[in-house]
Amino acid sequence: AGDAFVHGLHVTLVVSAGLLLLGAVMALRLPRAMQCEEVSVPAPRGAVDSPSRVSV
Repeated sequence: AGDAFVHGLHVTLVVSAGLLLLGAVMALRLPRAMQCEEVSVPAPRGAVDSPSRVSV
């Protein structure tokens, strides 16, 4: 029973590693044009246009 359990763990490890590599290859092949564009969000009502005290 112990050998079967360890064999099952090894099979799971190999399958998981294969899926991980497949996901990495797919992520590398995604087109670079899929970058998000900036979307301007209107300020909520009652927002004050005072300068921020946080330096960027």
